[in-house]
Amino acid sequence: MKARRCCANAGLLAPSAIVALLPKCPACLAAYLALGTGIGVSVTAAQWLQTAVIALCAASLFVFALRFRQPAKARGLRPWGR
Repeated sequence: MKARRCCANAGLLAPSAIVALLPKCPACLAAYLALGTGIGVSVTAAQWLQTAVIALCAASLFVFALRFRQPAKARGLRPWGR
């Protein structure tokens, strides 16, 4: 039961961490991609990539929020994790 709850929390943490650590400037994102992978990306492509990553993270957080909105019984959890 604890493993399931841990995985659920990790599912919420990952998109939040990605959005928090994502560079806000498309030029910085292009530079990080070039340094990390060796692949050169234009600033325009980096801007599209940044928008896509933010949209995917927001959609993921929305899905997790809907899942946790259900009552605990519907998710298979008992009160106080017992």
